[in-house]
Amino acid sequence: MLAYSIYDKNKIAALLALSTCLLIEPGSERAGNSLSVVLQILKSGVQKKDDKNISITLAPEALDTKRGGEDNFHSAELMIAMASALDYDDKHKDLPTALKIKDKLEMLVSAAGIDANKKSGFFTGFYIPFFKAMKAGNFLETASYILHSSSGDAVTKKWLEENKAKVDEFNEWMSNYSWPKENHF
Repeated sequence: MLAYSIYDKNKIAALLALSTCLLIEPGSERAGNSLSVVLQILKSGVQKKDDKNISITLAPEALDTKRGGEDNFHSAELMIAMASALDYDDKHKDLPTALKIKDKLEMLVSAAGIDANKKSGFFTGFYIPFFKAMKAGNFLETASYILHSSSGDAVTKKWLEENKAKVDEFNEWMSNYSWPKENHF
C-alpha cells in the first residue's frame, strides 16, 4: 500500500493516503490496521508525562523552514502535534475520537498551503484537493466518523446510525468527486 511505503519519510502523506482508503473501504479487512496507523500519526510525538506535563517530540526536519521538496508537510506535522497535545486539555479530553480527527483534518487542510514556495508532489496534488473539497462541502465531520468506524467505538457507531442521511450524502458526494487527472509522478 502506498501509505506504508512513505510512512517513515512523510507521515502526513501517509495520513492522507490511509484516511482516503478508510473512506473508500471503511469495513475492509485492513481498515483496523489503517485506522491504528492514522491514530498513531495523529498522536505521534505527544506524550502525557503527568497531570501537568505534556511532552512534544518532533523530528528536526519538522523545524527546518529552509528544507523544501515535494510534499513538504512539516508545518502541518508541527501543527498537528500541537493540536494533539490539546487532546489532554479538560476542554478536549472528553470529545469523541472522530471529532478529534475532524479537528486535525481541518488543521491539515488549512496548513497545506502555508509554504508559499512549496513544490507540489503527488500527495499534495492528489489528496489535498480532495480534503479541501471535503471541507468546503462541510463533510469533514461525517468523513471523520466514517474513517473511525472500524474502531468499534459505541459513540461512533451511534453517530453513524443517527446520521444515516449525512453518511449517504457524503458517499454520494464522494462517488461523484472528480479526482485530479494530472500526472504527479
